[in-house]
Amino acid sequence: MFIVTHSGRQTSCRPIRYGQGAALVAAALSLSLSVAGCWDRTEINELAIVFASAVDYEDGQWINTAGFIRTASQGAATGATGAGGSGGGGGGGPARFTVTVQAPTIREAHAKLALFVSRRIHWDHATAVLVGEQAARQGIEPVLDLWTRETDLRTTALVFLTRGKAQDVLLAAQPGLEASLGQGLTRLADVASSVGLAQPTELHSLVTRLASESHTAVVPLVGLVALPQPAPPDTPAAGGGSRSPGSRGGSNQRGPRSQGGGRSPVPSRSDPALVVQPGRTLPPSVPAATLQIQGAGVFREGRLVTLLSPSQVRGLLWVTSPSQEIVLSIRRPRSRGSPANEERDATVAVMVESAKPSLQVRPDQASIRLRVQVRLVEQDSWRDIRTPSGTRARGTETDMSDVTTAVSRQIEQEIRSVLKATQPLGADVYSLAGVLHRQNKEAWHEVERRWPQILRTLPVKVNVETVVVGSGESISPPTVRFEGGA
Repeated sequence: MFIVTHSGRQTSCRPIRYGQGAALVAAALSLSLSVAGCWDRTEINELAIVFASAVDYEDGQWINTAGFIRTASQGAATGATGAGGSGGGGGGGPARFTVTVQAPTIREAHAKLALFVSRRIHWDHATAVLVGEQAARQGIEPVLDLWTRETDLRTTALVFLTRGKAQDVLLAAQPGLEASLGQGLTRLADVASSVGLAQPTELHSLVTRLASESHTAVVPLVGLVALPQPAPPDTPAAGGGSRSPGSRGGSNQRGPRSQGGGRSPVPSRSDPALVVQPGRTLPPSVPAATLQIQGAGVFREGRLVTLLSPSQVRGLLWVTSPSQEIVLSIRRPRSRGSPANEERDATVAVMVESAKPSLQVRPDQASIRLRVQVRLVEQDSWRDIRTPSGTRARGTETDMSDVTTAVSRQIEQEIRSVLKATQPLGADVYSLAGVLHRQNKEAWHEVERRWPQILRTLPVKVNVETVVVGSGESISPPTVRFEGGA
C-alpha cells in the first residue's frame, strides 16, 4: 500500500505497512458508522398516532378526547381487525380507538392522556381539532394557547365547530372514503370551500384573525347526519327504496319532514340551508353517521357569538374569498302577458365564473361593491318554445336582463343577511376594521377603541353588478337528410 504526499512543488509516493493501512480503514469505518447511524429510531408500531382531537367543556371541567389509529401490527397484537376494534373502523381501513380525559384546565387534560396510552403519543398526523359548542361559548383561548405553545402539536391543523359535544362527533362519525376522520374533515372542508359553502380555518390563521383589528373569526360548523340504511327484511320499504335511521321503522331518530307523506321535496331555490339538518345530533350509539358542513360559527374575542347558515356562509365568502364553482338556481320571471302554463320550467341555473369585491370604509359609512360574471349552464331553458299563439324565442335581451337582476338580488340578500346577523353583536366578519386601517390610518386610530359600538349601527351599502358572459348554447344539432331507398 502506498500513500501520496504533496509538499510544495514536489510529489512523493512512499509505501506504508499493512498494519497501518488496516488501522486507517478501521478508523474510517467507525467514523462513518457513528455519523450515519440511527441510534434513536422509533418504529411506527411503537407510536400512538393521533388523527384528530376533540375539546369540550362541561360543569367547570375541560374534556379532551384524542382519536388514535391502530396500525395493522397493533391490531394483530390485540386481535382487532381492520373493520372492527374500539370506536369502529369500517371499510377495511385501520381500526381506531379514543381516550377521553377531563381536568380543570385543558393543559392538564392534555397531559393526562399519557396515563391511558401505552405508547408514545404522536401528534404529527392530528389534522383536525373539533371544538364543542359549549366549549366554544366558554372561550377557546385556552385551546389556542395549548396548541401554539406545545411543540408536538401542529398549528396547521384545521379547526371545526360541532353541534353538541365534539366527543360524540369523534366517536360516531365515519371517515367515509378516507383512511381517518382527520383526513375526511380536511377534504370535506376543501370540497365545501370550492363551492362557496365553507372557509377552512387553520389554527394559526384563527389566532391571527382573533388578534387582528376586527377580533373576529369564522370557523366551519359540522354536524352528524345518519347515513341511509336498508330497511329490515320484514319491513316494507316505501317506494321500494332504502330507509334512513330517521324514517319510521328504521330508528327512533327524527329525520327531516317530507310533504305529502312521500320523499322530501327537492329545493327549488339555491339555498343550501334547505338540505342540512339544523340542530340535529346523533348519540355515539348510532353506528352509521357521517359529517356534514352545516354552516359556520362566528367567534368574537375568542367566544362563539352566533351561528351562520350555509347560505349566510356563502354570503360571507362572496366578499372575503369568492369561489368560481358556485351554481345558483335563479327563478326566471315569466314573460309579460303569457299564459300561466306557457313555460314548463321557470328556473335557470348559472355558474359564477368570477366575483371581484371592492370595499370602501369610513367611520360613518361603508360600501361593498361586487362585480360578478356568470355563465348559463342550462341550455334547455333557452331553447325556443311553441305556444298556441306561436313560437317564442328564449334568451332575448329581456330574458338576460331578468337573469342578471335576479342573480344580483340574490347575492345582495345573502350579503345583507350576514350583516343583519353579525353587526348587532359587534362581530366584524367582513373585516371592515382592517380595511379602514389600511385606507385611513388616522381615522382608524380615532375610532379604534369605539369600533365595536360604531359597527353595530354603521350603514353599509351593498351594490352587486352581474354580467352574463356566456349563454350556455352549444353548436346546433346536425341536419339529417334521407335520400333514396326502397
